[in-house]
Amino acid sequence: LDAFRRHTAPIRIVNVIYSRAGRKTIRGRLGVQADSLVQMALQLAQRRDQHQVVATYETATTRRFLHGRTETIRVCSSAAAAFTAKMLDERSSEDERCAALRLALAEHGEWTKLCLSGMGIDRHLMALRLAAACAGMPTADIFTDGAYALSADFGLSTSNMSTPGAAPHASGGAGGFAPPTLHSYGVCYSIMDECISITVSSHAESHGRDNERFAAAIMQAIDEVLALLEKVSQEGRSKL
Repeated sequence: LDAFRRHTAPIRIVNVIYSRAGRKTIRGRLGVQADSLVQMALQLAQRRDQHQVVATYETATTRRFLHGRTETIRVCSSAAAAFTAKMLDERSSEDERCAALRLALAEHGEWTKLCLSGMGIDRHLMALRLAAACAGMPTADIFTDGAYALSADFGLSTSNMSTPGAAPHASGGAGGFAPPTLHSYGVCYSIMDECISITVSSHAESHGRDNERFAAAIMQAIDEVLALLEKVSQEGRSKL
């Protein structure tokens, strides 16, 4: 118990509720996948908070397969990076920002489908590395490459817990987890019909990362992403 307390003492966790929209608004009225929208808001908040893009982990389930568990949705794509760059560029127009958002949402949706279908890359590479090690084979060059190491250093780790029994209204609390490294954020969220519960964690000894500041940045980013989509939706209706 003492060891547990020593390990958990530096972890800072905060839960916030975004009450201005939930699954009904995002999926029903705006016609976009709620998970993709939240993930793009996280990308925007992270880049604003850290002034750079980082490798981002999102859990995908592979339980449709026998013994399947998880795969890694790599959220920080070229399209996501282009979208956050447009949002932080004061010279970009609203149309440019919305177009970039649409591309980022579409790319995230396609990558999610691939991961859910067992066509991701991370578990495949891990299996190759472990199989080679068990066979006594030398480590492949890819696993010692600096780019591979950078891609595996997740500065933002996320998980969508929008499942029956796991959401705050069902369990009386909010799910969450510690940041995977000293210099990273952990974000666990539940997308409910009328709101979004978000739990953000960081390490107390991390210089430059603060979970409460990041939680506020996420709330702001969701506002901004929703505002873009709301404007497009209103313009579409006005043309009917």
